[in-house]
Amino acid sequence: MKNKVFAIIILLAAMLSVTNIIFPCILPYEPMLSEERYKNKPILSDDEINELRKVYQKYVYIGNPGVDDIIDHDLRWYLNTYDTLVYCEIIGEPKLNMNDPSEYIVPIRVISDTENLLIKNKVIYLEISWEMLGIIEADIGERFVFMIEWWYLNGARKFRTTLNCAYYVTEDGYVLSAFMEKGQRYTGYNITKFMKELKKTSEEFEFYRKYNEGLFAEAKNVDGYRGLVGFNNYDEFKERYRIYYTKLNNDTFKSVYTS
Repeated sequence: MKNKVFAIIILLAAMLSVTNIIFPCILPYEPMLSEERYKNKPILSDDEINELRKVYQKYVYIGNPGVDDIIDHDLRWYLNTYDTLVYCEIIGEPKLNMNDPSEYIVPIRVISDTENLLIKNKVIYLEISWEMLGIIEADIGERFVFMIEWWYLNGARKFRTTLNCAYYVTEDGYVLSAFMEKGQRYTGYNITKFMKELKKTSEEFEFYRKYNEGLFAEAKNVDGYRGLVGFNNYDEFKERYRIYYTKLNNDTFKSVYTS
């Protein structure tokens, strides 16, 4: 009996050891998301931001009619309509979407997202406009925060981002906007504080839910268009988003990207 108990203890110890070794390899530790990291400096000073702007440049309005109107908005307004903000790493060069030459496909690794709609460490293919890529440098290894939405229209099933939101994430874990900020300024926040601040409030979420139900209620697609139509609750939508929508998106873009 004693030998059997001893054997069980040894087995449990071995399992714990393997878990501690293997799991970090599967889900790499993300030091940038540690709140302790920013305890002594939660936000950058204006001087520090100005110094970083030599590398992380911001789009400057130079009189192009219409463009400034598109990108110069309070970021929180877009939380009412877009699904989530994703903190990610670029893992492949942008490639032209041959099915839509005004767009590019960029493979990213999901690190986290504000609404917990995406699977951490999952690779997804994101559609990004040529206008945005003309402003940011989406080099392999660079980290960004993008606002994304699921889009289903005329047979296209995809995740796409918007010209309204792109934030660089520096090597030290601070965010700098690639565009003008109106209203609340988030440039200089550490990435952990930024992601917490930009999670939808209950009011924003309620607007988002009603916006999707009302605007797309007549689409009557089996996938519920891109919104919450056809779902009993948000958890059901979230599960569909994380698994089914992610697979449809990658099925749509992977073959185009690798061809």
